[in-house]
Amino acid sequence: MDCVCRDGEPVRLTVRAGDQRAEVTGPVPETARNRALTAEELNWFGRCFFNVVPGWGPNRFLSCAYARPEDMDLAAVLACGPEGAWNVTSQERDMIAAGGTDSVVRIPLEQAQELMLRYTGLALSDTQGVGLDSLRYLSEYNAYYRVGSEAEAAYCRILSGWHTADGLTVLQYDGGTVTLRQLDGRWVFVSNVPGRSA
Repeated sequence: MDCVCRDGEPVRLTVRAGDQRAEVTGPVPETARNRALTAEELNWFGRCFFNVVPGWGPNRFLSCAYARPEDMDLAAVLACGPEGAWNVTSQERDMIAAGGTDSVVRIPLEQAQELMLRYTGLALSDTQGVGLDSLRYLSEYNAYYRVGSEAEAAYCRILSGWHTADGLTVLQYDGGTVTLRQLDGRWVFVSNVPGRSA
């Protein structure tokens, strides 16, 4: 059992059956402990991973709550669309019945797939499809469309974080707590809990 600290360090206790005493049998291996991120790591997440392309990149995965990536609200994640998403033709506007609103974003299926694969390791078809029913789809253009109010491209400030013994990285940011993991040499999203820090 790992639980008590001696001189600020976790130690391993051994309790034998039928014995009321615990014996310190050694330190908890470093691999079994959470390790706080260094200032350099926090800076990298805050400047090189997040906040590079806030409208179409990792920051979009902070726009909704999810306990696993399959359940994230895809309409929220895809809301800003990729670069050039506002260049919607009048024919497209007519086909999706956008009416007089100027707030229409085109989200090409191929680019939505690339975003999801890059940052979750999942194709759109691997998800529960949460939120896709609120987007309009035109097969002629192989694209989803968001009609309505503008989506915010939010920056985030990384406050603290740690690596867990099971290979996850937990980051507390100014809007909540996000969990990432490494997949094929890149960071992918595991969960996000907006509005609070762990």
